[in-house]
Amino acid sequence: MTPAQSRVARALLNWTVHDLSGHLRGKVSVRTLFDFEGEKRTPQATTTEALLKVYTASGIIFDSDGVNVRLTVKKKRGA
Repeated sequence: MTPAQSRVARALLNWTVHDLSGHLRGKVSVRTLFDFEGEKRTPQATTTEALLKVYTASGIIFDSDGVNVRLTVKKKRGA
């Protein structure tokens, strides 16, 4: 995942960096997220894995092309 993909994923979910940090339950600091998305440093593999896990659990799909980011919407029963 690139910093741009993380920014797009957050935008699709309407999350701030603080929201994202909350969803990560203390595994990644707000400063680390700002630095990653601001392209100031490359996160550790465990950080990237945690980000991917939270994003995918929230409906984000990262296409294999390494560029596109999509949000899936689950249909409600009976809709």
